Amino acid sequence: MFDWGRQQAGRPTTEVLLEKALIKAGIKHRANTNIPPYEVDFLVEPYVVIEVDGYMHALQGVQDKDRGKTQHLECLGYAVLRFTGDEVRYNAKTCIRKPQLAQKRQRERHGNHRPIEQLAPWQQQLYSSYVGTTDKAL
Repeated sequence: MFDWGRQQAGRPTTEVLLEKALIKAGIKHRANTNIPPYEVDFLVEPYVVIEVDGYMHALQGVQDKDRGKTQHLECLGYAVLRFTGDEVRYNAKTCIRKPQLAQKRQRERHGNHRPIEQLAPWQQQLYSSYVGTTDKAL
């Protein structure tokens, strides 16, 4: 059984609201997932990242870091969607529709393959020994 109290502890309200909307819409996802060297708010298979940006993300230094994070993730093949807290609060339908469309585009682009970063270490090692590299998707 999913423990909402435990899962919500320390998370911004807008992230919790978006997660509830993703679950209601039947969109499979993982919250607070590591894609080294970053942690993303939500990972939707395949290759879709959702970030919820609060007011702090309006600061120039934070925007620069966000831009770098987005570029890095896009270089790895992810589609990155950023929503403000207000978008999540007042326009949840759009915050659900966009990941669904991005999912469809990413499936057309990548199939249902998982990026190697999402595999367990032993799976990465096995894959690397089989293919000889770790920069491809499974």
